[in-house]
Amino acid sequence: MVQMVPIQKMCVSHLVLTLAKWLEFYDRYHDLIPDTYRDEIKRKNKILNDKKVRHFRNVVIGHLWDKDKKRPLVLSEIMSRLEIILGPKPGEFLKWINDPENEEYPNTLVSVVEALRADLMNKYSIAPEQAIER
Repeated sequence: MVQMVPIQKMCVSHLVLTLAKWLEFYDRYHDLIPDTYRDEIKRKNKILNDKKVRHFRNVVIGHLWDKDKKRPLVLSEIMSRLEIILGPKPGEFLKWINDPENEEYPNTLVSVVEALRADLMNKYSIAPEQAIER
């Protein structure tokens, strides 16, 4: 059981990094996104931005030292920032990202990403193996 805390920290860090990468993808490639997806993606991205995902990635995951406070963050500061992302019911936030029982577009962030990926692959004639090997 002692190993669960570091594993949970690693999983949450990976999740936040992935969500931040999604926001960066949108910032860089939003012009390629078909109009049919734009409103839904903007709604989902607003939620991620309101939850300060990038800030958590930059301040908590990406650096050991808090530049503003000129010291490392203490656990209570990390947890308060994490609570902004996860909210009062972390399970609901995780289901908002990916719910295997309700994975139809646009119910989850994963369903939106998968639908967009399939559409872009079709539009640009990219085979599945090409998407992985690129």
